[in-house]
Amino acid sequence: MHLDKVSLFDVGLIGSFYFLGGTIALFFVPRLGDIYGRKYIFFGCMVLQAVVYIWFLFATSIYGAITGMFISGISSVGRSSVGFVLLLEYLP
Repeated sequence: MHLDKVSLFDVGLIGSFYFLGGTIALFFVPRLGDIYGRKYIFFGCMVLQAVVYIWFLFATSIYGAITGMFISGISSVGRSSVGFVLLLEYLP
């Protein structure tokens, strides 16, 4: 399904799946930062988010965009919550 033939419901799913991905990631991404080290999880999420941004450049279907937003929501948790705690650890 190309971008010129989408329903309003599918367009609404783009933003909803971003927040759904972030909500689901809150259950496991901060804990992964505690187990494996916040620096590795933070940089991994930043790389994942960069890959998703490149994915958006080549997305030709609405479902590819919805999936990308879901993954972007997951990686945003690593960027914001894990990255914030990592920053606080570097402060005296």
